Amino acid sequence: MVDVLSNIILLFLTALFLKSFFESYNDPRKHFSIAEYVTLQPLEKDVPIQRTATRSVSHPANMNAAKRAPKQPKPKIARNQDGYTPLQQDCFDALKSVGIKTVKERKYLVNAIFNDNDPKTIQDFLQIAFRGKSK
Repeated sequence: MVDVLSNIILLFLTALFLKSFFESYNDPRKHFSIAEYVTLQPLEKDVPIQRTATRSVSHPANMNAAKRAPKQPKPKIARNQDGYTPLQQDCFDALKSVGIKTVKERKYLVNAIFNDNDPKTIQDFLQIAFRGKSK
């Protein structure tokens, strides 16, 4: 009896879902267009998005691009053949002198620590690298 009742409820819910799905599919006012919700350029907070019936999206960021001041280029940092700054190379060498022998592990530590943190000195770097291992 329970199996029959659960099957009847399942058929009812399936029929209800299919009915709602096909009603929405046939009604063009309920169609979802991803272009209305996703833009590829950043929007300014003060300018509202104007949606039209043709589903075209205006991009106010393009209009104001000429008004913005040009960005100042970042100063170039000298890097060696491995792509390390002098501080990163010193940290790499410090790891070798501390006893980390494999190059792969030293590269991993230098990259991981400089990506997640911003050490200013070799001492800061070593404290971060060996945090939790000093017990």
